[in-house]
Amino acid sequence: MNAERLQRYLNMLDEGKGTAYERYALNIFLEQLVDRLKFKKVCEVPANGVMGVPGIKSLVLAMCGCEVTLVNPSPKAIEEMKKIWQSLKLEANFVVADYHQTGLPENAFDFVWNFCVFEHFEDPQAVIAEMARLSNRYVFMEIQNVHNIGLPLHRLYHWLRREPWDHGDMTKMKYTEVVKFYKACGLDIFEIDCTDMPPWPDINMKISGGNEPIDYTEYGDEFANLRPSVTPKPADKVAADWRRVYGNPPPFEWWMYLLKWWFYTIEKFSPRWFRMFYGHHPYVIGLKKNTSHRMDQQPPEKWPK
Repeated sequence: MNAERLQRYLNMLDEGKGTAYERYALNIFLEQLVDRLKFKKVCEVPANGVMGVPGIKSLVLAMCGCEVTLVNPSPKAIEEMKKIWQSLKLEANFVVADYHQTGLPENAFDFVWNFCVFEHFEDPQAVIAEMARLSNRYVFMEIQNVHNIGLPLHRLYHWLRREPWDHGDMTKMKYTEVVKFYKACGLDIFEIDCTDMPPWPDINMKISGGNEPIDYTEYGDEFANLRPSVTPKPADKVAADWRRVYGNPPPFEWWMYLLKWWFYTIEKFSPRWFRMFYGHHPYVIGLKKNTSHRMDQQPPEKWPK
């Protein structure tokens, strides 16, 4: 599978077990989504640096044969993305543009998406309207889950460390908020569910490390405003490490076999209402009006409340 092969490279980045599982679950999900929905042209807008590595969320889509376009307002972030993609010999189109008005052609993509940035948008409707304009079929957004049982601990953690809350507006960490803006932009609701449900709550705590401020001056404010204060991994080091093992990826580490077992036996077969409560990242797929989807199975008639 493309996702498992890619995960071996991603495990090289020391981001912690939570990030490794998040990447694994998202990559498997996206690979299966390509197979279900049969989309080919993908635009990630804005493509940001979640978990310290810019532009890696769409890697698996390229490995599945999609033509990928990555949009970010930061020239430095785009340059970092290029280095990482080139190190894995994967191709993408890299665009420096305002994600409110990208200037890209209308209806140019089958699948327009982003990951954990909705919570940071000052004007969500403007961004979703642009995503809908770019898409000829699907709009996909994945967000953080305000209902996750780890959120109070996460808030307490920030308070105890005297760190400002930098994970976005909690009122936007609800799939119902995404649905509201989708409908305002003329999108039909196609599917609602949740990914990334490891056996621990979403607390995002650093076991070690100080409170040094992160300097995003060279990335620009628009990049900094879309991500938590996590030090970005140096693209040159990431690319060098990946080039070193390209074609001979490192082994699937033993602890990842345990998480793989959890994913395929617990997360995959848990009822949707439970995933929506316990999972880390709910998602909503919107369908552009006057288009037909390509799934054999109809979406459920009733969504979780």
